[in-house]
Amino acid sequence: MSWRKLLFAIGLTLGGALFLQQVWEIYAATVQGRLRLSQPAWLWVALSFVTVAYFVQMLSWSLIMQYRGISPGLGLTVRGYFLSFLPRYIPGSVWGYWSRSEWLKQYCGINYTDSALVSVLETLALVLTALTVAGGWLSLRVEGLGGLALGLASAGMLIFTWLGLPRLVFWFGQRRGGSNPHSGGSAPFHVWSAVVVLYMILWILHGGSIYFVSQAVLFPPLVDLPGAVFVMSAAWLIGFIAIAVPAGIGVRELTLATLLSSQFGLLPWQAGLVAVASRLVVILAEVEWLLVGLALHVYVRWKASEGA
Repeated sequence: MSWRKLLFAIGLTLGGALFLQQVWEIYAATVQGRLRLSQPAWLWVALSFVTVAYFVQMLSWSLIMQYRGISPGLGLTVRGYFLSFLPRYIPGSVWGYWSRSEWLKQYCGINYTDSALVSVLETLALVLTALTVAGGWLSLRVEGLGGLALGLASAGMLIFTWLGLPRLVFWFGQRRGGSNPHSGGSAPFHVWSAVVVLYMILWILHGGSIYFVSQAVLFPPLVDLPGAVFVMSAAWLIGFIAIAVPAGIGVRELTLATLLSSQFGLLPWQAGLVAVASRLVVILAEVEWLLVGLALHVYVRWKASEGA
């Protein structure tokens, strides 16, 4: 076994163990009564929103791969997207991306340069669309020239993400020795346009999950849907910036609770409860897709052994 495969296996094992630790802590908080819900049925609605959001995220990544000209297909994406990304629960965000590159190399024959460029493009698109959503909401809350400037900046970021980001990333890749993915013809502009639209939908879905979590926790809910989209995208950004914290755990919840208190007047215990319940929903959705990916992986291995 090569050192890359060995590190890949170690990363998956360690990442899986840390992920299971988060599952256990959420379960313990629920059993011990620290997570009390006034209308728990809304939590299932929130879970469905996050589940669909993760599918949108996988679909977007598959389209970015297609835009690069190396798409493994949606079926293989569902099998390996979350399984290969488990090492992100190890402190330092680089481990998840490295593990995904190794998975693409082993199972799809995709070189490290191409997979790294796709990861950079995916990450920047997520960051810029989250900034667009957060900035757009803030522009409506700030009066005068400040609000206008925020609105124009948000619109500019969205236009740059749509028209300039992939060209910049792939140009940088070529400078580093990568290939031109569209040297034989014009770039499939509609594919990238679909990616940008899907990422905007992604943040709306995640925001919708926060909105329904607040309905499950509070009656009546104090957060509206646009505000929920803002706090979720802003909390994700802060958690992403804290690269030393695995998957933004703790930082994201603290940011979410702080924004809910400062922007919507929730009491600290109410905001904290929404944050904990939202992490529960995210963990459950990840477990769902991990089980789906694992089941598909086992099925494909079984079919291959039968054919042999």
